[in-house]
Amino acid sequence: MTEKEAITLVGMLFAAYPKFEVPKATIKLYQQFLQDLDFDLARAAVAKHIALSQYFPTVAELRDAALSLTNRTPSSADAWCEVMEQISMTGSYGVPKFSHPAIKKAVKAIGWTNLCWTEEIGVERAHFMKIYEVYRKREVENAKILPLFEKLGLKMPEMPVLPEGSVS
Repeated sequence: MTEKEAITLVGMLFAAYPKFEVPKATIKLYQQFLQDLDFDLARAAVAKHIALSQYFPTVAELRDAALSLTNRTPSSADAWCEVMEQISMTGSYGVPKFSHPAIKKAVKAIGWTNLCWTEEIGVERAHFMKIYEVYRKREVENAKILPLFEKLGLKMPEMPVLPEGSVS
């Protein structure tokens, strides 16, 4: 987004929260930390925040709102349903296909054959849910900040992937 667009967003916030006074340095900071967002997406995030909160937003709240409008990371329950579908469709000798990398990583950590052949699917489900939530949370966090880090020339630390079948 351009500087003028960032000022427009802050102007929307001033109009919505007239009692809140913001120094010029804060406006510059908002511009810097929102610049990687598409203007229309950022404007929708501002509108969402205005509709849902009575307080002036932080940059983090605006980035969260923007991500919530675009994030398509499956919930734990939806991810588990996908795993169960792949078990019944593909079987232990096939190669499963998942809609999201976090699902694939969680399955790999438990082991595809372990999931297919387990006699205690409830236990494996619990393991999957815990592992998947770690990967899902990381994906969501990366989606929030990775574009900004790249724009600012910073590097994100890599999250280790558990070896296949390490959890069972």
